Amino acid sequence: MQKRTTVFAILVILLVVAIALIKGSYSHKIIDSSVDSPDGAIKIYLEAMIPHHQEAVDASLRIIQDPTLDDPELRIMASRIFDAQTFEIVQMRSWYSDWFGTAYNASTTLWKGTYMPMMIKTRAATEGAELKKAYLKEMIAHHKMALAMSEEAKKATLKFQKNNAASDGNLTITDANPVFEQATAFMQRVIDAQSREIEQLSSLQD
Repeated sequence: MQKRTTVFAILVILLVVAIALIKGSYSHKIIDSSVDSPDGAIKIYLEAMIPHHQEAVDASLRIIQDPTLDDPELRIMASRIFDAQTFEIVQMRSWYSDWFGTAYNASTTLWKGTYMPMMIKTRAATEGAELKKAYLKEMIAHHKMALAMSEEAKKATLKFQKNNAASDGNLTITDANPVFEQATAFMQRVIDAQSREIEQLSSLQD
């Protein structure tokens, strides 16, 4: 009886882990078939990118504040990420409020899924070399996810605009909504900046 209970408990644990892994693999899916407008695509993008940026800020602060880490280049890199993404969080929160008429609130978003942390080893690392190794590896993956999120949202937004364009064969008129232009420009800046940072972070790996 006790053996069956133990086996059952193990199976339950494995099931929970499997569900968590499945959820994690889809947690950063930004645009799906239920999003049928550029507004929806942009809203979900901001709802996903704000906590994503916050995780990068928190991880970078660990590098900045670690007194045992003797790597000035890494400190400079982490400081740049901290400053840039802190500013962008303020930007995104402001846009969210202006564009959608309500303050960003992680508990009331349209985004399907809870943010799944990506920098777990960095958070758990003690200090020095262990922290550096975890931060570099996870921040590169973190940046790559930001690229994928931005590419996906930008592509969806531009597709919606193109589908709603009017043309007589000679002249094509697209929706020139400044919200769309501002949002897609921001997505491209994230792509450009974080692509460069991936190269810089990779060069600091031992």
